[in-house]
Amino acid sequence: MKQKLSFLICLFSSINCFGIIDYTIDENPPIDISSNRKRSPRKRAPKKSDSKNVSSKNVDAKSGGLNLEVFAHIKTLKLSTPTNPQFNKLDLGTTFTPSKDFYIDFSHWMASSEYGLSDDHKKKKSYELGNAKVKIGLHWLNFGNSNNSTQIDLYTGSIFSFKKTFLSSSYQKTFFGVETSKKIQQITLAFGTEFYFGNNPQDSEEIGFSSINLTNIGISYVISRDIRFVFEGSIISLGEQKNLKEGERIQSSNSIIVIGPKIYLAISNNTEILLGSILKTSDVSKRDQPLLLRAKLFDFDGFYGNTYFAGLNIYL
Repeated sequence: MKQKLSFLICLFSSINCFGIIDYTIDENPPIDISSNRKRSPRKRAPKKSDSKNVSSKNVDAKSGGLNLEVFAHIKTLKLSTPTNPQFNKLDLGTTFTPSKDFYIDFSHWMASSEYGLSDDHKKKKSYELGNAKVKIGLHWLNFGNSNNSTQIDLYTGSIFSFKKTFLSSSYQKTFFGVETSKKIQQITLAFGTEFYFGNNPQDSEEIGFSSINLTNIGISYVISRDIRFVFEGSIISLGEQKNLKEGERIQSSNSIIVIGPKIYLAISNNTEILLGSILKTSDVSKRDQPLLLRAKLFDFDGFYGNTYFAGLNIYL
């Protein structure tokens, strides 16, 4: 009897021992970090479609992190006058992106030209400061995925007056704009419009306009990780003329069309070179050329002639 009892106790204990063992399969087994460690992805310069740009500010918009871009662009052209004086322009600026949906642009330019200078001053010509510009933008709508997405941007800003140099404009221009872009794989299409409004010029010799409208269209194609091609076109339309002297009036068309290609070449993880041109498809009459130069619309590239430029963009 004691033997049977002992046998039953042992059998019961064995069944309980098997019962507490967990035979389920772990669907998420622990990863051996030492054997499966992956290299961190190489940090690339954020890709941005350029302003008026096929691009508005798409600087690493998905990351949501802090981004800072610094750029310097050198532009040269022959002004549309009978003597075709050389005009050299240096654009300096920065784009600050505190979040994925918000950005701030600040830019300033300086230029050197023989236009409007006496023979004595031509020998001493140097760079003069132009007008500062601030632009605040919002990525209002953004939906889709990385290969197929649509984005709508809203922005506003101002070009500040500066009366102390011959080439700068003496009246402030406030602007606002909207741009929509569609990305499909490596191709991005963009369309936008900008409206500028200003007061009367402070300089009695400067010609102003009640409004200036830009209609922009562009296409961007990513050729490889290091090469991006952009082609843009703009229609610059001028409003009512202001500050004209008696008998003066610009008789030519109030609209000018400019087009141009650009190419971005990445030379390091956070630096790229920009090369391009802006070509003027039509010109005003020789009679109106001096009057349009008095409008000092040097903030609108291509307005006064074919422009060629090179630049450097650094992403921090």
